[in-house]
Amino acid sequence: MEKDYTSVDDLLKDRLHCTKENKATVTLINDLAGVLERGYLTRDEFIKICEWKSPRNRRRFENNTDDDIKDVTNRAFSEQNEMEKAFILCKLKGVRIPTASAILSLVDPQHYGVIDWRCWKVFYKFECVSSNPNGVNLTKEDWYLYLTVLRTYAARFKTSVRMVELTLFESHQSGWVS
Repeated sequence: MEKDYTSVDDLLKDRLHCTKENKATVTLINDLAGVLERGYLTRDEFIKICEWKSPRNRRRFENNTDDDIKDVTNRAFSEQNEMEKAFILCKLKGVRIPTASAILSLVDPQHYGVIDWRCWKVFYKFECVSSNPNGVNLTKEDWYLYLTVLRTYAARFKTSVRMVELTLFESHQSGWVS
C-alpha cells in the first residue's frame, strides 16, 4: 500500500486535502478554545487532554493538584521560548514530551502539532530530521526541531501545524509511507 513519495512535499500535495480531524478531537479542540486567553488549563481540561494522548497513564495525571496544573500551564503558556514550554509542562506528573506537545497542539492547533514516532519516522525517511530513526524517547530538542519542520510545511501549504502533523500520522498509520 506504500506509495512512491519522494518527499514530504509530494506526500502533502497528495494527502493534505484528504486529512480530516476526527469528531472527538474537534470537540476537544473546540472545548479548549478559550484556554490561551484565560492563560491556564483547569484540572478537567488537563485530564481530558492527557487521556486523549495516553489513556493508560490516567492515574499519573490525576496525581496533579488543581493548583499545580493551573500554575504549570500558566507558566508554559506565557513562556516565549518554545523548548522551555515543553520542559515546563513536563514538570506535571505523567507528562513527558509527547503529552506536552499534545497539550500545546490541542490548545493551539494552528501553531503546534503532537510529536509521534510515526510522524518522526516520515520526517526521517525524507531526511527532514537526521537522528533517532525510530522516533523513540524524543527529547525537547527533538521536539523543537520537529515543531520547526512542521511549521515550515504548514507555512508552505498554508495550513495549520496540526493538519501537517495529522497528515503525516495518517500517512504512516495507513501504510502510504512507512
